[in-house]
Amino acid sequence: MIVFKQFGIYPEIRWIAVAGAESKDTENGIVDNPGLGDFTLLKFQQLRKQHDGCKSCNYTIMLIGNDKTNIFINGPDALLDEMLKKIPSYIGKSWSEINNIRLGEGA
Repeated sequence: MIVFKQFGIYPEIRWIAVAGAESKDTENGIVDNPGLGDFTLLKFQQLRKQHDGCKSCNYTIMLIGNDKTNIFINGPDALLDEMLKKIPSYIGKSWSEINNIRLGEGA
Protein backbone atom coordinates (compact mmCIF):
# COMPACT_ATOMS: atom_id res chain seq x y z
CA MET A 1 0.00 0.00 0.00
CA ILE A 2 1.25 3.49 -0.85
CA VAL A 3 0.03 6.58 0.99
CA PHE A 4 -0.18 9.86 -0.98
CA LYS A 5 -0.63 13.02 1.08
CA GLN A 6 0.09 16.70 1.32
CA PHE A 7 2.72 17.88 3.77
CA GLY A 8 1.48 19.31 7.08
CA ILE A 9 0.96 23.04 6.85
CA TYR A 10 2.40 23.25 3.32
CA PRO A 11 -0.17 21.77 0.91
CA GLU A 12 2.13 22.46 -2.05
CA ILE A 13 4.58 19.88 -0.68
CA ARG A 14 3.49 16.31 -1.41
CA TRP A 15 4.79 13.06 0.02
CA ILE A 16 4.32 9.34 -0.32
CA ALA A 17 5.17 6.67 2.23
CA VAL A 18 6.24 3.23 1.07
CA ALA A 19 7.48 0.15 2.85
CA GLY A 20 11.25 -0.10 2.53
CA ALA A 21 12.80 -2.82 0.39
CA GLU A 22 14.01 -4.72 3.46
CA SER A 23 10.60 -4.78 5.14
CA LYS A 24 9.32 -8.27 5.85
CA ASP A 25 6.68 -9.86 7.98
CA THR A 26 6.67 -13.43 9.20
CA GLU A 27 3.58 -14.56 7.30
CA ASN A 28 3.94 -13.22 3.75
CA GLY A 29 7.58 -12.21 3.58
CA ILE A 30 6.80 -8.64 2.49
CA VAL A 31 5.33 -5.68 4.34
CA ASP A 32 3.13 -3.66 2.00
CA ASN A 33 1.74 -1.19 4.53
CA PRO A 34 4.11 1.61 5.58
CA GLY A 35 4.06 2.34 9.30
CA LEU A 36 4.10 6.04 10.09
CA GLY A 37 2.99 5.66 13.71
CA ASP A 38 6.38 4.30 14.74
CA PHE A 39 8.44 6.18 12.14
CA THR A 40 11.59 7.80 13.51
CA LEU A 41 13.94 9.50 11.05
CA LEU A 42 17.30 7.74 10.76
CA LYS A 43 18.70 9.50 7.71
CA PHE A 44 17.71 11.31 4.55
CA GLN A 45 18.88 11.64 0.97
CA GLN A 46 18.53 14.38 -1.57
CA LEU A 47 17.49 12.69 -4.81
CA ARG A 48 17.60 15.75 -7.05
CA LYS A 49 21.37 15.59 -7.63
CA GLN A 50 21.51 11.80 -7.85
CA HIS A 51 19.34 11.81 -10.95
CA ASP A 52 20.95 14.86 -12.60
CA GLY A 53 17.59 16.59 -12.88
CA CYS A 54 16.02 13.58 -14.58
CA LYS A 55 12.39 14.33 -15.40
CA SER A 56 11.31 10.81 -14.44
CA CYS A 57 12.45 11.36 -10.84
CA ASN A 58 9.40 13.00 -9.29
CA TYR A 59 10.60 13.16 -5.70
CA THR A 60 13.39 15.31 -4.31
CA ILE A 61 13.96 14.09 -0.75
CA MET A 62 13.86 10.58 0.70
CA LEU A 63 13.44 10.13 4.46
CA ILE A 64 14.50 6.74 5.79
CA GLY A 65 12.95 5.58 9.04
CA ASN A 66 13.74 3.02 11.70
CA ASP A 67 10.73 0.87 10.85
CA LYS A 68 11.78 0.25 7.24
CA THR A 69 9.39 2.90 5.93
CA ASN A 70 10.65 5.41 3.38
CA ILE A 71 8.98 8.75 2.74
CA PHE A 72 9.52 10.52 -0.58
CA ILE A 73 8.89 14.28 -0.72
CA ASN A 74 8.42 16.71 -3.61
CA GLY A 75 7.31 20.30 -4.02
CA PRO A 76 8.56 23.76 -4.97
CA ASP A 77 12.35 24.01 -5.00
CA ALA A 78 12.47 26.97 -2.60
CA LEU A 79 10.55 25.08 0.11
CA LEU A 80 12.50 21.87 -0.43
CA ASP A 81 15.81 23.73 -0.23
CA GLU A 82 14.66 25.16 3.10
CA MET A 83 13.60 21.69 4.25
CA LEU A 84 17.01 20.25 3.37
CA LYS A 85 18.61 22.86 5.63
CA LYS A 86 16.36 21.93 8.57
CA ILE A 87 15.91 18.18 8.20
CA PRO A 88 19.28 17.23 9.79
CA SER A 89 17.97 18.57 13.12
CA TYR A 90 14.98 16.19 12.82
CA ILE A 91 17.04 12.98 12.84
CA GLY A 92 15.69 10.85 15.68
CA LYS A 93 12.30 12.61 15.61
CA SER A 94 8.89 11.17 14.81
CA TRP A 95 6.91 11.61 11.60
CA SER A 96 4.36 13.81 13.38
CA GLU A 97 7.15 16.24 14.30
CA ILE A 98 8.62 16.18 10.79
CA ASN A 99 5.20 16.62 9.19
CA ASN A 100 4.78 19.88 11.14
CA ILE A 101 8.17 21.34 10.21
CA ARG A 102 8.14 25.13 9.77
CA LEU A 103 9.90 26.50 6.71
CA GLY A 104 10.78 29.98 5.51
CA GLU A 105 11.61 33.24 7.21
CA GLY A 106 11.12 33.38 10.96
CA ALA A 107 10.40 29.64 11.19
